[in-house]
Amino acid sequence: MSDTTVGPSDEPSGSASQPLILVYYWGALMPGANGSQVRTIGQLEYLSKRFENIVLYHFANHPHDRWTPEHEADLARRFPNIRLVSDNEGWALKIVSRLKKIAVTAFPGLARRVLAWHVEALTPNYAQLRRSNDDIRYVINYVDSLAQVNGIDASKTIVETHDLRYFRRAMASHRSLISCRNLLNLRYEVSALSAANGLVAITENEAYFFRNMLAETAVYYIPEYAPGAIVCETRRNNFDYDLLFAASGNQVNVDGITKLFEQAGPDLRDMRFAICGLICQRPEVQKLAAEYPNIHLLNFLSDEELEAAYARSKACVSPTSGTGLNIKLVDALRHCKPVFATQSSMKGLGAGYEDCVLPLRVADMKALLSNPEQLHAASTVAGECYQRFALGGDLTKLFQSLQTP
Repeated sequence: MSDTTVGPSDEPSGSASQPLILVYYWGALMPGANGSQVRTIGQLEYLSKRFENIVLYHFANHPHDRWTPEHEADLARRFPNIRLVSDNEGWALKIVSRLKKIAVTAFPGLARRVLAWHVEALTPNYAQLRRSNDDIRYVINYVDSLAQVNGIDASKTIVETHDLRYFRRAMASHRSLISCRNLLNLRYEVSALSAANGLVAITENEAYFFRNMLAETAVYYIPEYAPGAIVCETRRNNFDYDLLFAASGNQVNVDGITKLFEQAGPDLRDMRFAICGLICQRPEVQKLAAEYPNIHLLNFLSDEELEAAYARSKACVSPTSGTGLNIKLVDALRHCKPVFATQSSMKGLGAGYEDCVLPLRVADMKALLSNPEQLHAASTVAGECYQRFALGGDLTKLFQSLQTP
């Protein structure tokens, strides 16, 4: 096995005179739980190496991803220089947030003033942070959070977009992209982001879109905050699984794998499938595994266990129909695994991946998996593609923007 570290060199770490970097992410962070959490943990890894005064702010009463003592202990272990600060999001704050979104949509030119609205009594710990720190730079995850946070200086804010929310909401609504409701969502998204000092795009396609729509806002293309080491097995003869699907419990992942077997189940029975991640807890997936003995549920894996699962698999699948960049698809390439993917899940990669990210067709799967030479060649290309992917981006520019008032 060979490990090769890729990515830009580290900038010098900060000094005591640095500003407070306040990172906002609503829910708890559990490594590997889903793509957005993986992305945010990478973001924290990047910032913690370069700044000394960092706060991770959140609402403790998240309806789904609540922080547990185990989550807090894991954060303290991973990031000893990051403080965790929380408040509760009550009904009054939700009303204020909703009013901000309506006002930003109606009056885009006033977006910065609107996003600065706050009622200190609703979030006392956040209010104390603002009173005790003269210079705060905000890193906000998701555009909706600009209104959710109880008052923010958008001129000192970088928004990690994660994806283009307009497309995600339009797909979920099953309405036309040009329906009035979806266009109002787009108007809010563009208006809110126009108030920020800058934003981070996860794909080149989205960076291009934002740069054209937001001419006055800095756009940073960051494919990965902390590029990992390429992990390529030497030529291997024996594999425990033909195809691996590592996924969170998000509905798009559940729908993707169940739809794949609904459409091609009989033709897939002679392939050994491994499924891992929180998706294994979903009843639909457990029912699918009971129907198909060739499906092996590995459940949620640690980083070391996941790496071993990649090594034991010939290739990976990405049968989802989501938006933005598919984090697990990129991770498969980092482990030098070719991926059979839907058109929508490979869009975030752009061009140049045709030899290792292949159409989700049973005939193509069987042809590649049964040919050791072609499989080895596709695996080699996968690692090369990841290296090109990880070396791109605007990390240095982002670091400079967080240092500069």
